[in-house]
Amino acid sequence: MYATRPEPFEPLEPSSPSSPSKSSPSRHRSPSPQTQAQRQARRRAQLSARTTEVCTKLSLNVLVILAFGSALFHLIPYHQQQRVMLREAKDTVANAQDRVKALNEEFSQVFDPTQTRAIMQEESYRVRPDQRQIIWVDPAQTSQPIESSEPIGEPVTD
Repeated sequence: MYATRPEPFEPLEPSSPSSPSKSSPSRHRSPSPQTQAQRQARRRAQLSARTTEVCTKLSLNVLVILAFGSALFHLIPYHQQQRVMLREAKDTVANAQDRVKALNEEFSQVFDPTQTRAIMQEESYRVRPDQRQIIWVDPAQTSQPIESSEPIGEPVTD
């Protein structure tokens, strides 16, 4: 994370191998109590700064998670509502497609030249001259039986 401040570097003076220099500081000498206190204070300050940073990051991450959780909590009902609306729209489209299919079949039947005579007969009560019209009558509803062999619609001559 953070690099610690390097200790001051003291270069070694070249010395002759035969006689050690008395003026050069020894590397194995213990630091003064004041220097140790400064180092400990510096370490405590760095540790305090790191602790503050970690706590701040954790707090912000918890806030972000809470915000996402709240947004998700509010979006779930909206998502379900949209799914219901989509299902209704699909049902409406399916019904419209069925209706369009039926209308297309009816349209093609009405404008089919080979079925013109059958459609005319179906839509009107006229029949071709070479056919007889048959009317079905329920015997329970009529009081008199119909026994005429004459076609209906033609004048009867006696």
